[in-house]
Amino acid sequence: MSKTAISIMVYSIYLGTAGICMALIPNVLLHLLGHPTTNEVWVRLFGILAAVLGVKGIHGARNELLSTMQVDVVTRTVFSVFLTVLVVMGIARPILLLFAVIDFVAAIWTQTTIWKSRRS
Repeated sequence: MSKTAISIMVYSIYLGTAGICMALIPNVLLHLLGHPTTNEVWVRLFGILAAVLGVKGIHGARNELLSTMQVDVVTRTVFSVFLTVLVVMGIARPILLLFAVIDFVAAIWTQTTIWKSRRS
């Protein structure tokens, strides 16, 4: 498995695990993040979407699908910028910056491995 695939695999396991937790036990995570608990279905839908995206990432990593892994860099970057904008606008709590940083750092990690593999 390439270093790029490893970076995608690690991130995808994180994303899938967080997604499954959000889909099954959302109020536990919301409480840990300092958010009010809810019975709204949207939180669970977001969770399962994250889990599905995690599976997509694992598939891309296991099959060394470079184009999929490159798109993953873009989507993680966009997501981290979006979270940051929500916090800056006062729409979201600052704790979401933690997720923005995780996604952005993970995107940089993957992009760096892609650049290095192209040079060699």
